[in-house]
Amino acid sequence: MLYPIVLTLHSWLRWIVLALGLATTISSARARKQSSPYERLHDRLGLLFVAALDLQVTLGLVMYLWLSPMTHLAFQDPAGAMRSSPLRFFLVEHAFSMLLALTCAHVGRVRARRSTSDADKHKRAAWGAGLAAACILIGIPWPFLPYARPLARLSTEEAPRQELAGAALEETRKLYELRCGPCHGVNGRGDGPAAVNLVPRPRDFGDPQWQTATKDESIERIIHEGGRAAGKSMMMPANPDLDEATVKALRAYVRRMAR
Repeated sequence: MLYPIVLTLHSWLRWIVLALGLATTISSARARKQSSPYERLHDRLGLLFVAALDLQVTLGLVMYLWLSPMTHLAFQDPAGAMRSSPLRFFLVEHAFSMLLALTCAHVGRVRARRSTSDADKHKRAAWGAGLAAACILIGIPWPFLPYARPLARLSTEEAPRQELAGAALEETRKLYELRCGPCHGVNGRGDGPAAVNLVPRPRDFGDPQWQTATKDESIERIIHEGGRAAGKSMMMPANPDLDEATVKALRAYVRRMAR
């Protein structure tokens, strides 16, 4: 599927972009301090940084507008999404910080190329790349944040969870609250902040009749392929980036919510 591929590329490319941004900042700042001329190396570093950032933002926009189940869910109820920190982060904060980084990088490069003084070129290049790198750092979903994402994806799928206990249970809880909680609620009662205007209302996982009548395979399919694939609500987004072990862990977590 296209989404996991683009997601993996987006995940790895950010570190290349960040490295180029820091290299551009440090090299120009050092050269200005040493009164060195603005050479071809400085110009090429700036060019590579802007080009890589352009590609990174393009991949992000493709996911934001077409591929990501997270933004699809947020677009269905923007007001509800604003009450959920994970949805608000990816819908507004992450996107804004990356677009701001893109603006800083391009403005800094254009101003540096237009300047006639080597010292001024270095100053503008360093400031533009430095501010862009700072915006990128702010916009990364770090592991210590409630909307965390892997720092580096080793494949187009999430890392597997072996069993639903201890640390694995905590990881699954966090994933559930990020992916499912905005609609189904943190306790699985169908009362999440994004559920206000959804018709039909999200499933109450505590319903004993539903828990008894629904097979594990059906829950796993809906988690992975979305509601439409199982003849359910189109509002239930797919999660194609999750591997089989992670889907099973989420299914087990849903089973724990039975009353």
